[in-house]
Amino acid sequence: MTAPDSRRPEALPLHEALAWAVELGSRVAVFAEGLDRAESYLTDIEGIVDENEVTRIVKVCGAKAIHFRSHGCISFHSTRSIPRGLSYDRLYVPAGVQHDVMERLAPLVATSKDPAIVGYF
Repeated sequence: MTAPDSRRPEALPLHEALAWAVELGSRVAVFAEGLDRAESYLTDIEGIVDENEVTRIVKVCGAKAIHFRSHGCISFHSTRSIPRGLSYDRLYVPAGVQHDVMERLAPLVATSKDPAIVGYF
């Protein structure tokens, strides 16, 4: 595994998000201020994940996700375009997002047995 770029201003806990998806089979969503940043997180995760754990990587029509043998997945989104009709167990959200964004994120974890919205810098 390669360490993520620690000079990045937002220190997303990549290894933590990866552990939830790979080891526990959780559905994880990573949100970033923009789609470019979200895509860079996808690239970072691709660089540290064990290829043998991955079943598929999706990069089409705005969908960005990595699916794992454990049935977990990590998807990547912009806070400017919150998905609808999806459910996750754990969300990673930039600290300081607007209240209205948090209100739109909350339903995404509503059906999880152990929901969590984690802020990161």
